[in-house]
Amino acid sequence: MIEERPEHQASHTHPHPHTHPHEAAHAHEAAHTEHHAHKEGTTAEHHTVHHAAHSAGNGFNLNLGKEMELPKFDPKDLDYKAGLNVTFDILQLKQPAIEVAAKSEKFNMLALLYLVFGVVASPLAYQIFGMQFLNMRIWPSIGGTITSMIVGVVVAAVALYITTLVATKVFNGKGTFSEFFRVMGLAYLVYVLSVVGVLLPPFAPLIGLIVGVWVLVVEYLTLKTVFGLDSTNAVLTIIVTIVAIVVLGFALAGFGLGTAISANQMGLGAGGVSLTK
Repeated sequence: MIEERPEHQASHTHPHPHTHPHEAAHAHEAAHTEHHAHKEGTTAEHHTVHHAAHSAGNGFNLNLGKEMELPKFDPKDLDYKAGLNVTFDILQLKQPAIEVAAKSEKFNMLALLYLVFGVVASPLAYQIFGMQFLNMRIWPSIGGTITSMIVGVVVAAVALYITTLVATKVFNGKGTFSEFFRVMGLAYLVYVLSVVGVLLPPFAPLIGLIVGVWVLVVEYLTLKTVFGLDSTNAVLTIIVTIVAIVVLGFALAGFGLGTAISANQMGLGAGGVSLTK
């Protein structure tokens, strides 16, 4: 009789491990789930990185809220008669007229036109009639006049926008830029009176002062009516805006743009003080 060797016995005693088919299926499923989860995580991370890169490439999206949305301009809404009546009432500091203009979108286009008329009136008058200097009358260059008018309109609009930002973001006003723009745009028509100062140079400073203070009073009342600010916050809003626009004016002059940004064009009431190259 042949005796079994210990090694042979060991091989019978400890057989090679064998995995059950169900256990193998579960292991395969777990591995597949882990791979799928890793793939989803990688995809999500890829999308996040791609979105961040896309946002960085396009610059940040500055969302200032619906109150800062620009008004829509439709030439069909021009109603000169109604606009003039409301404008005269606004300039007489009648609060109901301010409320009507603020809420009526039909005045958008007219407010823009009146703002442009008021801003370009003085530079255009100087171009036509010239400027009195000692015993001489001199005329500015056409290019300088056009630049002055364009920059004046832009700065006036920016000043109104900054005023709205200060009123809503700093002092928690409840109005919108469109409402404020309609009222002040119509009120800017009063700046056509600066033409009188061009024709009568000795009276130019006085006319500029009167018109400037007039617009500031309208703005003060509009801030209280449109944004619901109290007297203190309305005054502070105007002061902060003036500081911001003066800084902007010096910055533009510092870049050598050669512009003539006058304070009366910005509604600040300084009567034709300009920053030139």
